[in-house]
Amino acid sequence: MKRTIIKGLVLVIAMLIIGGTLAITALALIRNAEAQRPKAGFTSILANEDICAMGYDGTTLFAAGANGIFQINPETMASEELGDFTYVRCLYADESGLWAGTDTGLYHLGGNQITRYTTKDGLPDDRVLAIVALENNQLCLGTWGGAVEMAVTETGALSFITAYTSQNGLLTDNVNVISQDRLGGLWFGSYVAPRGGVSVRLLNGEWQHFTTENGLLHGNITGMLARRDGTLVVGAGLYQYGGATVFAQAAGKWQPVKTLTQSDGLAGEKVRSLYEDQRGRLWIGSEYDGLVIIEEDRITKLTSETGLAHNEVKVITEDRAGNYWIGTLNGLTRIDGGVV
Repeated sequence: MKRTIIKGLVLVIAMLIIGGTLAITALALIRNAEAQRPKAGFTSILANEDICAMGYDGTTLFAAGANGIFQINPETMASEELGDFTYVRCLYADESGLWAGTDTGLYHLGGNQITRYTTKDGLPDDRVLAIVALENNQLCLGTWGGAVEMAVTETGALSFITAYTSQNGLLTDNVNVISQDRLGGLWFGSYVAPRGGVSVRLLNGEWQHFTTENGLLHGNITGMLARRDGTLVVGAGLYQYGGATVFAQAAGKWQPVKTLTQSDGLAGEKVRSLYEDQRGRLWIGSEYDGLVIIEEDRITKLTSETGLAHNEVKVITEDRAGNYWIGTLNGLTRIDGGVV
């Protein structure tokens, strides 16, 4: 009799455990389905593509990464691959066409022609990591071997102007990111901590250098942004460490005036991307935790749960219709204007 009762109790307990497990599994499936459901105003394309660079010419959006370059219609979101490229690190679109920095040189896509520039044409290294447009039809390129200023003709041809290396001003020859401040100074960021940091060439030809010893939160520089208010934001980090440093100029010199970490509202400590939109809001993307939008004292956080294709946000831009484009490790997300 006792054995029968015990068996019955065991059976009941087993059924409860199985039922509970099934209920938990069903709840997990429901939550996963909810997470995967498209969110209003968020549309993602190019699934499984690692998007780390974007360019926009006012009509067409270009997105690129490890597997190539994609041309996108911002309205219909129809996309097609351009050429046969791999490991595209940076993009810039101008009237002459599209510039693409890759591990095998700088490419110019203009009309039906593709032109490649390498060390034979004046590049310090074939691995091009950054492209910034300067005044007077000039480009500044960052490479593993330093930076270089090049003049651009109407047809998109390049000619050498000057180069910057560790021999004449840079902390290190690796130039991972470039920015130009509102006064015309050039900022060069490297990603080789602990030797990394920021090298600033002022208009008078003098240099300033910033490392973790005088303002930076980390030596691996991942992004730089010159803001409309005259400040310049530097993002840095590795894994879960890093943050952003805000610089301002006083008496002809730059100095750090503020730092931003998770305690200040960042989505994650490692800053992966920086952008200022048409409304003057600061967008800061992270390596693992999505992005935040900072507007005065208001902070809005966006993640894969709110509609992003992935939480690693590598690049951010905006089209003339006011839509925001977020390049991630797992595709490209468009956020309709007015949604955030």
